[in-house]
Amino acid sequence: MALALFCVSLNVSAQNATYQAGQNLTTYPTLNDFVYSRTSGSVITLTANVSISSAIWLISNDISITSDAGGPYTIKWTGSANGNHFYTQSTSVLSLESIIIDGGKIGGGIYSYDADDTLIIGNNTTIKDCKTGNRHGGGICALGNLILVGKVTITGNETTRYNGGGIYKSACRNDLDLCNISFDNKEM
Repeated sequence: MALALFCVSLNVSAQNATYQAGQNLTTYPTLNDFVYSRTSGSVITLTANVSISSAIWLISNDISITSDAGGPYTIKWTGSANGNHFYTQSTSVLSLESIIIDGGKIGGGIYSYDADDTLIIGNNTTIKDCKTGNRHGGGICALGNLILVGKVTITGNETTRYNGGGIYKSACRNDLDLCNISFDNKEM
């Protein structure tokens, strides 16, 4: 059964949904609110570029974010320095495909907090211009599993204090899979 609510279409049983940025939605004013409202296993499809100023936390949740046919769309960081787009914790799975994560040279990308978390960075995804000074990995800090598959670009990311401008992969878990990836990052 499909339900349309304030420009957000939901497949009620699967919790898959479309987020239309720029809409002044009473129910979900930000992408953060929208992601928090999804159940585990949901697929969120972006229809335009989105700005976020606070991190999206996934705690014991599996979420996939992709762009519609007009993408890839950008999730741009507009918050304070050293914040991150995404934090994962407690066996979470975050999958991104056809998305651009843009830190604007002030915010970090993805911080995977637990050894049992999994990050899947899929085809046509770019992580760029992410910067952190308070942790490892300007673009990605992965303490858990990290899978990069398809055409993935990680560029212009940096850390000013620790290791891994583009990616920091902890030895906690040895799961790191790379396929057709390009890197251009720096570590200060």
